[in-house]
Amino acid sequence: MLWVISLFGELGHTMNAQPVIYCDNLGATSLNVNPVFHSRMKNIALAYHFVREQVQKGTFRVSYVSTKDQHADRLTKPLPRTKFDYVMSKLHLFYRSSNLRGNVIDK
Repeated sequence: MLWVISLFGELGHTMNAQPVIYCDNLGATSLNVNPVFHSRMKNIALAYHFVREQVQKGTFRVSYVSTKDQHADRLTKPLPRTKFDYVMSKLHLFYRSSNLRGNVIDK
């Protein structure tokens, strides 16, 4: 995320809105917002602290999204056929089936 923000800056594009990282974990989302919980969390990975600092700086924000609405899961996890078809339609991708039945005509 920070690399993309930096790239846009180098290309002369300014961010009109604060980028959002969507997370399906309420605990992780609340830890980024509420510093009171921070003192209880001593064995958190260094990456968490980095993200939290960026949220405090206003570089981006973390927002909760339910698992069923998590876009990354739709692209990385197996889906039932109905959900797969739904995702395909949202991405404007459609099946193009070819009719491979028939005979070969000799000339």
